[in-house]
Amino acid sequence: MKKIVYLPNIFKPYDVGDLIRLGDKKDGGYLLSKESLSKTNFLISLGIAYNWDFEIDFLENKKNKNLSIISYDNSISREIVKKFSLKSFFLFFIKPSFKKLQHIYKFFSYIKTFDGKKAIHISKNVTLANSGKTINLDKIFNLIKKDENIILKIDIEGDEYNLLNDILRNLNHINVLIIEFHLIQKNKEKLYNFIEKISDSFYISHTHINNVSLSKNNSADIIEFTFEKKLIFNRRIVLSTKNYPIKNMDYPSSRKVEDCTVVFQ
Repeated sequence: MKKIVYLPNIFKPYDVGDLIRLGDKKDGGYLLSKESLSKTNFLISLGIAYNWDFEIDFLENKKNKNLSIISYDNSISREIVKKFSLKSFFLFFIKPSFKKLQHIYKFFSYIKTFDGKKAIHISKNVTLANSGKTINLDKIFNLIKKDENIILKIDIEGDEYNLLNDILRNLNHINVLIIEFHLIQKNKEKLYNFIEKISDSFYISHTHINNVSLSKNNSADIIEFTFEKKLIFNRRIVLSTKNYPIKNMDYPSSRKVEDCTVVFQ
């Protein structure tokens, strides 16, 4: 029997129309509305590690000829991914596996995706300061054309709380915000305050619990949210009546653990 997780109504999504999934069927895949996707043309991605399937799907959906993705992550680089794939290549001959084949292909996927034309990856982390290894959101948005309609995707393992004020200050540049919140039980007040502030101009369009983050009392400590700008929709939007997770759209972040049923209260 699936575990039931109770979430506050402030986390409940609105029904903004048909949703689409970008990214694979595990951690790193996220939902947003087809309508918002059709009205965006640029993706800023903070924190990609070794998973850029979302970015690949974005490029495939948009088919832009010009630069349309900038990704920031100091934990990887072209050389780091190359070494990772080479190591997997040699290990494959010792103990072959399909997973090692996937790891071998990572370098070719990296150079194909982040080709410097349609997408680039910059080995910097996004923080409050600008330095040789870091950059802040204000500077990122200043580097991008003012008329771009942007998706901002954030998965930076708990550091997202340091960026919340910067996000709020730059909301006029953002059409869609996709963000994975970590350590929620420790940061409830910060999260609730952020959602209350952003709800003036954005709907929550999707909520998904990372199933490996459940505590013994079934409290969720990692939750993925999609926020979409209200001005995109020229109709009345009401709270969703869908069951969560959404069948054939949501998938467990880890296949080793069954996904949980969400009840908003």
